[in-house]
Amino acid sequence: LFMDACLMGMLEDAYQFRGQAGVYVASEGVTWSSMRSNSHHDYFYTVSADTTAAQMGQMIVDGYANWMESRLSGYYYTLSAVDMSALGDVVTATNNLAASLDDGMATYGAQIQASRNATIHYWWTAYIDLVDFADNIYANISDSVIRADAQAVNAAVSGYVLAERHSTSYSRSHGV
Repeated sequence: LFMDACLMGMLEDAYQFRGQAGVYVASEGVTWSSMRSNSHHDYFYTVSADTTAAQMGQMIVDGYANWMESRLSGYYYTLSAVDMSALGDVVTATNNLAASLDDGMATYGAQIQASRNATIHYWWTAYIDLVDFADNIYANISDSVIRADAQAVNAAVSGYVLAERHSTSYSRSHGV
């Protein structure tokens, strides 16, 4: 499932399609193209009956990134393809981190807010990169349970993201 629309790379967006798609392709940020205005959809010409969903996801990510880098150099972009069969692990790890942060809010509220503020965000929204947030939590909070939960988020995301590319300005993007 390719979401050729802005800001659809959130975990919550992919979750809506659980059990309906094997690979979900979306941008954490703004998308800058449409079918009429560019050629990054040329990967369609190389698809065969043997092309897997994961390969197709990689082709979409690479096609879009290559198009952005050659035609709209300097623009911010992200695009990732994720393995929907690993979605449950990411949701569980994220929920566990959220519960630990909620439990520690009285003690670590300032560090949680600082971590959130330091995390890369997309466009003019509150949307943030999950791995960057977990990294900031890990760096700013010494609690062993919270740190383990942050590491678990990153491990789950590494098994979830099949392909990811971004502009240099979004270097702390990880695909979700």
